[in-house]
Amino acid sequence: MIFQHARGAWPSELTLCRGARMLAVIMVPSVRAAFVARQAALVIFCSLSLSLRAEIRDGGIDPANLGKGDWIYCVTDATNRLGGHVSAVTNELSLMRFYRSHGLRYVIVKAATSDQLFYGCLKTPQFTKSLVAAAHENGLWIFGYNRSYGANIKGEVAIANYVFNQGADGFVWDAEAEWESGNAWIGAAGPTKAWQLCSTVRSNWPTKFLAHAPFPIISYHTSFPYREFGYWCDAVMPQIYHAGWTNVAASVSGAVNWTDLNWANWQNSLAGSNSVINGVTIFWTNAIKPLAPVAEVYGPPGNSPCGGTVPAISDKAILELLDYLQADPHCPSPGGYKGASFWRADLHGAGQWSHIKHATIGDIGGQVNDVILDDHFAAIRGGWTAVPTFANGLYSGTSSGTDTNAFGTNYLVHAPGNGASLAIFTPVIHVSGAYDLYQWHPFRADASAGVPFIIQHSAGETTVYANQRTNAGNWSLLGRFNFSAGSTNTIRVTDAIPETNAVAIVDALKMVFVTGIGTGSSGF
Repeated sequence: MIFQHARGAWPSELTLCRGARMLAVIMVPSVRAAFVARQAALVIFCSLSLSLRAEIRDGGIDPANLGKGDWIYCVTDATNRLGGHVSAVTNELSLMRFYRSHGLRYVIVKAATSDQLFYGCLKTPQFTKSLVAAAHENGLWIFGYNRSYGANIKGEVAIANYVFNQGADGFVWDAEAEWESGNAWIGAAGPTKAWQLCSTVRSNWPTKFLAHAPFPIISYHTSFPYREFGYWCDAVMPQIYHAGWTNVAASVSGAVNWTDLNWANWQNSLAGSNSVINGVTIFWTNAIKPLAPVAEVYGPPGNSPCGGTVPAISDKAILELLDYLQADPHCPSPGGYKGASFWRADLHGAGQWSHIKHATIGDIGGQVNDVILDDHFAAIRGGWTAVPTFANGLYSGTSSGTDTNAFGTNYLVHAPGNGASLAIFTPVIHVSGAYDLYQWHPFRADASAGVPFIIQHSAGETTVYANQRTNAGNWSLLGRFNFSAGSTNTIRVTDAIPETNAVAIVDALKMVFVTGIGTGSSGF
């Protein structure tokens, strides 16, 4: 199966409607005819999700608003200068202090494999009360995780009990291929075993946070007991490990899109379904829980102290993933994506740590979130053409063939005109201040070198001409502008380009808070 790393090749324990997200803009569905059928399933789901509410767990953990977290496989690898990438990290306290300084809210640490406690590179179990104390001293939640097999349910219940008895705030089942029917110890009993395991742990720890981290592409893993794990867990952490997904050209946006579609289809399939278990009617729509994806974050290739080698993931990939999770108009998670975590601690490179630190996700007190607007949220005037890039996990043949680095699942183009054709973004600004404004465009040979972006800000209006022949598939800075709180600011992209044989491209915008008005360097 393409989503399972070869066991033993290296110590990977993970393989890999935001329609309601009106943080941003006006959306005109009439220009999205090509996407109507695909969006229908999400509309159905949105009607189901209105009644879903995440329950706040001990420690104030909101499963629907987790923010950023990180995964640790071997604690000794992490405390060894985070794999050599961070010299200041030399012990558990400095590790947790570093996490806090990078805006992380929780850490997920390996506690066991199946029914056996995990020692890592130590002579004693690595998930301990002292580790929990170090996390709590730095204001972090700490969850223990088990690479779950389902072979010994009683033994796995004991593992969860051990983790919580160490003072953990939560428990995560890293449940993958071992739970599928092809394994002799599972066969057809996966749903029954998952129900027994999860319901028992929930009964033992009724107010603690529980989550599971499965494969994200449900259609490839139909025998996995997604319903049973989902019913008893508070959140799901699907492993979006895009690098090996050749069918989406290893695109981050394409991988998120494929995940969206699979979870939306699965959630819709639960409508009206129920089962009677132990005399109680179970409504399976209660298995729909907030999604907080796990991302693969590996820096330069190298050896792990615990053995094995790892592939490299570009720094840009983690940035795009965090940004697109926030802007995703197709998100099937109730309330949108408001959490993400990263595998694994000692393998993140310096550039990746920087992106993790500066990215914003979740509604966190004291945090001014980036405002990220995919083109789906633009109001359109004139004949802009939507060019799809990814759908159903596949590259779309209707695009140019070179634009696989688009942000999201499509972008808009327009031939030269007189400026009357517009794509209008109307961001909602929650905190007045100076923001760096960026635009994203894919590679096209016919891109214009002078696309007008008309920025209406608190000091007036400024036109910036973006060269879309360079820096494709990245954020390109348009400038720093003061924006007032509210929805009075607009960014208008027009068709008034200078070339006769080029196109203007509208793909995505990003606004990054710099400082409050009057205290920064911006003044235009």
